Amino acid sequence: MAAKNQKPVISNPENTSDAEKPNVESTEVAPKVAKKLTKAEQMAGFKAYMAPLAELTLVPNLGDLEIYVKSTTLNGYYQKLDQLRALKDKHGAALLDERSLALELFDETGAYYFDLDDEEQMQFLKDMPFAARQKLSSAIGTVNGGFDIPKTLLTTESD
Repeated sequence: MAAKNQKPVISNPENTSDAEKPNVESTEVAPKVAKKLTKAEQMAGFKAYMAPLAELTLVPNLGDLEIYVKSTTLNGYYQKLDQLRALKDKHGAALLDERSLALELFDETGAYYFDLDDEEQMQFLKDMPFAARQKLSSAIGTVNGGFDIPKTLLTTESD
């Protein structure tokens, strides 16, 4: 049983007087719902978003060296692994880290900056100051989301 001075609960606001109705005047507008993109539209948008990363990017602060980096696709990554395995078979593992790095470095035309078969050029990379190598690695990581060719993928049990 309800208390003596308690107002009854009104379950239907239409049956209430204007004095009892809550003030619900609001200027808020319901948010617009974004149009759902089709898969084709999503993929086209992503391609456009990623396009600038495929362009050559100059690695700064390397003195007179004008070395560029660019992002790679998964297919390009696998092709680089295949190239690196072939280079290892041809030249051995002695300068494999340098060849791996050289596969990521380009000139202004998009050609490899270093000749991957030239031992002297690979030795140049090996003798490069660590700070300069770090700049190259950092630039590669920046355009590729922090990844470069991992050496562990190239080792076999016969190494």
